[in-house]
Amino acid sequence: MKESVRGGGSATGSQHHGAPVPHRDQHGLDPVAVIGIHARFPGSVCETLDEYWQNLVDCRDCVGVPPDDRFAAAAASQAGSSGVREGGFIGNVDAFDAAFFGIQEEEARLMDPLQRLALESAWHCVEDAGYRATDLSREETGVFFATGKSDYEELLYRDGTAVHAKLATGVATSI
Repeated sequence: MKESVRGGGSATGSQHHGAPVPHRDQHGLDPVAVIGIHARFPGSVCETLDEYWQNLVDCRDCVGVPPDDRFAAAAASQAGSSGVREGGFIGNVDAFDAAFFGIQEEEARLMDPLQRLALESAWHCVEDAGYRATDLSREETGVFFATGKSDYEELLYRDGTAVHAKLATGVATSI
């Protein structure tokens, strides 16, 4: 399907999110593509984008009390509760497969959960795009994502975790 594009050019396909598609002569040798998407959202029935959109359509509130096992370790080490009454909790955050990513168990244990989730999400984006790792190993391909800062490093220090090299890579948001 051919479409008219701002500036008199034409493009094949659709204009993603209303953004104009540049004429081939403008950026002909600068290929960039967003080809896969993945996200995880809070809520017991919200592991896919389709489920997320359905939750929005249904006006479903995905904020709730913490799962019983989420703060078990904190509650055991401190008197009283975790102090968290409600929140948006993502399921299966403890199901990271370190061996799949070639990460040693010790290093994975010290990794910020945001890093583990980001790695899984990046992998799902590649799968969503229809690629295999062997396809990408032969190409000049970059996978870019971002996370926010968390308090995981502080939690490890409070818990008495000894400082060593594997801790540094597990809590640095730039790695």
